[in-house]
Amino acid sequence: MTHALRLTTAVLLVAFLTASTYQTALAQVTRYVSTTGISDPVTAFSWATSTNNLQWAIDVSSAGDVVWVAAGTYKPTATTNRTVSFSMKNGVAIYGGFRGNETALNQRPAVNPVTSQPSNTILSGDIGTPGDPADNSFHVISNRGNTQTGLTNTAMLDGFVITAGNAVTTNTSNPNDDLNNSGGGIYNGAFGGTCNPTIRNCLFQNNFALFGAGMGNDGYGQGTASPQLTNCLFQNNTAFTSGGALFNNGNFGTSSPMLTNCLFRANIALPSVSVPTTSGGAIYNLGAQGRSSPVLTNCGFLANRASVGGAMYNDALSGLSEAQLTNCAFQSNSATTGGAIHNQGGLTGVSRPALANSVFWNNGGTNTFSNDEASITTAYCLFESAVTGYNAGTGNLTNAAASPFKNTTSIALTAGSAAINVGNPASVTTASSPYSALALPTTDLVGNPRIVQNRVDMGAVEYTLSLLTAANPNPICAGSTVALSVTASEGRSPYSYTWVAPAGISLSGTSTSAVSASVGGGLSGVQTLTVLVADATTPTPLVNIGLVELLVNARSAATLSATPGSVLGCAQTIIALTATGGAPYTFTRLGGGAGIVSQNTTQGTAIINAPGTYSVVATGASGCTASAGVVITQNRTPPGATLTAIPSATLTCAQASLTLTATGNGAYAFSRVGGGAGIVTQNALAGTAVVNAAGTYSVTVTNTTTGCFSTTTLAISQNTATPLAILSPASTSVCAPGSVTLTATAGAATYAFSGPGGFSQNGSNNSIVVSQSGSYTVLVTGANGCTATGTASVTIQPRPSAPTLTPGTTFTTLNSTTPFDLTGLVQPATPPNTLAFYSMGGLLSPPNANVSTAGIQSFSVVQISAFGCFSPDTPFSLTVISPLPPVSYTLCRGDQLVLNVLPSGGRYEWYKNGQTAANKLLDVVGVQRGTTTASLTLVSVQTNATYYAKTFAANSSFSWSGPFAVVIGNCGSRVGTETTEASLQVRMSPNPLIANTLRATVSGAGGQRLTLQLLDLQGKPVLEQTWPEAAEQQAVEWNVSQQPAGMLLLRATTDRQSQTVKVLKE
Repeated sequence: MTHALRLTTAVLLVAFLTASTYQTALAQVTRYVSTTGISDPVTAFSWATSTNNLQWAIDVSSAGDVVWVAAGTYKPTATTNRTVSFSMKNGVAIYGGFRGNETALNQRPAVNPVTSQPSNTILSGDIGTPGDPADNSFHVISNRGNTQTGLTNTAMLDGFVITAGNAVTTNTSNPNDDLNNSGGGIYNGAFGGTCNPTIRNCLFQNNFALFGAGMGNDGYGQGTASPQLTNCLFQNNTAFTSGGALFNNGNFGTSSPMLTNCLFRANIALPSVSVPTTSGGAIYNLGAQGRSSPVLTNCGFLANRASVGGAMYNDALSGLSEAQLTNCAFQSNSATTGGAIHNQGGLTGVSRPALANSVFWNNGGTNTFSNDEASITTAYCLFESAVTGYNAGTGNLTNAAASPFKNTTSIALTAGSAAINVGNPASVTTASSPYSALALPTTDLVGNPRIVQNRVDMGAVEYTLSLLTAANPNPICAGSTVALSVTASEGRSPYSYTWVAPAGISLSGTSTSAVSASVGGGLSGVQTLTVLVADATTPTPLVNIGLVELLVNARSAATLSATPGSVLGCAQTIIALTATGGAPYTFTRLGGGAGIVSQNTTQGTAIINAPGTYSVVATGASGCTASAGVVITQNRTPPGATLTAIPSATLTCAQASLTLTATGNGAYAFSRVGGGAGIVTQNALAGTAVVNAAGTYSVTVTNTTTGCFSTTTLAISQNTATPLAILSPASTSVCAPGSVTLTATAGAATYAFSGPGGFSQNGSNNSIVVSQSGSYTVLVTGANGCTATGTASVTIQPRPSAPTLTPGTTFTTLNSTTPFDLTGLVQPATPPNTLAFYSMGGLLSPPNANVSTAGIQSFSVVQISAFGCFSPDTPFSLTVISPLPPVSYTLCRGDQLVLNVLPSGGRYEWYKNGQTAANKLLDVVGVQRGTTTASLTLVSVQTNATYYAKTFAANSSFSWSGPFAVVIGNCGSRVGTETTEASLQVRMSPNPLIANTLRATVSGAGGQRLTLQLLDLQGKPVLEQTWPEAAEQQAVEWNVSQQPAGMLLLRATTDRQSQTVKVLKE
């Protein structure tokens, strides 16, 4: 098959392969997308487990991940929602153009739409009625950056066709009115941030928009939208206002994309009744109040048209638009004004494009350029003699007698063109951007070397050799040989050749136009060979590199199996062979001779009856063949039979049966010598039998392949002696919760203990520790599995119950020099038990407490039985208080304080900041407790307050104690905070509640974390809500229908304050 070559240079090839390898090496994860995929994108890690959800695969990818997309058409949505688009992601590279079986990026078919190699992966906005653009997606891809999540050049799209976007929603002449009017193919919106993705090897065609049908780059609003485009083709895109292919909006921002090796063909800014004058048939650069100065290198413009600026419109009415065009070519572009380029400047704007090494032909002659308060600078450019409107620079050519191009639809230079070898002599190539007139890419628009004969040509395509290659056959089967050839033209013969093949392919030669290549059997997929061709031009020859892409088909894997086996024997006189791998099949016997009785070439079967080596050749669907073989042997030797017993050859109490295991590679038949019972079961295939009686047993082993057999025997004995079992001590008593160790006679294999309450212990340990009364039994098992039983009795003396205090667990007394007798606080011991009292220092004898100093003392009391067993201890405390507490306390915020009064009453009430019912205190968790005792504990003091105690006598009379002033002292930085902080207040309305609804407003917590809790009288929260930053007047409304009638507490808490109010629910 003959192929038009995609031409490149050795430098480009190495750079491409290196970049591909580098990208793959960095990738953390590769996700696979196909139109037939059904997997979750999270786990789409192979073509076999691919997903059909492209956007989801992009979304779940992380920086460094890549997404591979197989051939087919993908749409942003299955609905008709025009606002849904694909979007790119920082750090994620998205590759299209795969067949769906590649394992490496360099196995992907060549993709470069500029050289007529478009991708087979299509992103389409045709989501509605097929073929009707009116209901298409506004943008096929929409990348919207901002100051927080800008899109950088790490977001990459490579190898796609982008079509059927329709960014038309409103009729306007202002691109800033609605973003859905710009970028039908791709919309890159910066929105005050950045949107600079990388786009490579993509074809933009048949897209529509008011502005930038193929792509809209929107830097409006102090943003930067400057993507990098390489090897991209824009054709047949239609804008209804400006920018048939590309609209760069630098209005109040920056939009200066970098385009390298890109072609713009047959794009149009189409006039209409509503927009009679359109501009920028291919590109519109808007620099108003901003900057739009794209850099174009090796770019071509063919047959684009508009009302003004047939190929390009540079608008800097009030900003800056200085496009830089190097080695570009313009042919057959047309417009009423400015067939190639129109430049619009202004009083505060500068429109001044710079042209270098470029060619302009048939763009309207004198109408090629138009300038309105603008200018064009040029150097080393070729113009028709009639062209005006530019500032002549160094090296320009204006006297060409004929077109420099091959024809009117091409921008490739023709032989003898005036543009050959007349570009800037200072121009050199560089491996990477940024590019300029002095630093060019290594290849031109179509992949040729950019500089062939020491000096660059003018235009986008360097003049060099034309190469045509042939590979026959192609596709080819792995392990085969292919004929390769290259034909050179447009140079001076004789030509020299240098062929290079990838690993796995060997060449018959490297220096002739025709060679043969042997393809390794393990190769598959696309394999690329290169041929460097140089002509005889002196002193600098024309040089070019051609690529030959072989599609290598893997050979199908052939198999050959024998049934029922591969051994001929006494019983098996014929064998069936079965092959796989693809019909037709051909069977042969190595060395020839008899052996194949019959064969079926369609079904892949054969019958053989002689030993030997047999092979089959299978032909797969691709026409590639594969072979497989099998060796058939013959064996008439009897098997060697053996017989063993598992676990031993002795029957015991534990081993009432044994397993006999035979070997010999065949079928097995067991019997007892002399007959009689003994064989429980037998397995003829596994070679096992279970026996339960002493005696001699035999097995006959028959080789299932050969039919030969042999016999062997084994004697089985028996041992059932009983072990000794004595458990000691036989009887004993201890106090609860004490324990007793019981020991059985040693020497047995295992011991199984049991006792009261379900006690059990099994194992090799012959002793147990028990703590429960009752009879214990041990089952002793000897090594032979035989058993015996022993018993012992254990009595656990009961533990007395813990003493009971009178009347509670907390006691109070006045300080005194007389020791306090503790026995009056405890109920008498149950006879014949006795009591023993303990303090922190140990046993108290006599049981008296020293109460000379005020404070809290801790004690415990136990009850001791006549047997000497101790009860659990009963703890209690004794609070020694002074007759009169102090009237004022000064402490730090958050400290705890205990207020005491004389414990002379029958009951007590505490009050805060007054002596009315509204001032009465209740126990609140985290606030205060002991509100009905003689001791009030303030858990965490927060504010200055005055407290009163009301003591009731037995006859219901009462007396007041207090006031007790609690003052927050100066404890560091907290003092300053206290003086400026608003008081926390909780207001209820109404109270009692109406209609089961609690409504409250909290003030004094504005801007603070606020927690509101509804508590029952035990302090347990029943409802709770938290505000991270409360309002100055934070309102709350709760449904309390699930709460019983009665009193509840509503507590508001900040980081520094707490306030509690009573709630009445009727």
